Amino acid sequence: PSVIGAVQRYVLWNESEEDELLEEKGFEPRDSLAQMVKDELTGDARLWGLPLGFVVLELSFFLATGDSFFGNLTAGVVESLRLPSSAATLRHMLSGSAMWVLGAVQFLGKRFRNGSLAWVHRLSGRLYLLLWMTVVGPTAMYLALFVGTGKQNAQFTMTVFQVISMD
Repeated sequence: PSVIGAVQRYVLWNESEEDELLEEKGFEPRDSLAQMVKDELTGDARLWGLPLGFVVLELSFFLATGDSFFGNLTAGVVESLRLPSSAATLRHMLSGSAMWVLGAVQFLGKRFRNGSLAWVHRLSGRLYLLLWMTVVGPTAMYLALFVGTGKQNAQFTMTVFQVISMD
């Protein structure tokens, strides 16, 4: 099921003279296009809304204040771009945001998996892996091992968090 499929069924219903065809496929003749599209947005799409919402929040704070969301929330103690580790944090934040978007394309862009647009799916997957191996993974390791948070420089805690969260 996809949004494109919902639009196709809606067009079929509008062009069909017989409601029985759609009723056989489980559609009520009164279904609106908006309702069909909403029905097609599965739990996957709703689940991806959370990380993509965080990416928008993070980038909005960065553009508005010059610091990350958590940097603003903790007054510059955690993940702040005002700390000496700001270059690594910024690289991690921006490339990680790009990875979330590419991951969403992989899961939600089902129509890009086959046919003439399959290159979109392949390219986004390759970029995802490239970002992980060259930027996000190394900066995550650097930040966890060498950049402490707060007054206690909690590298051990950050390393455990990284392993647990599989960052």
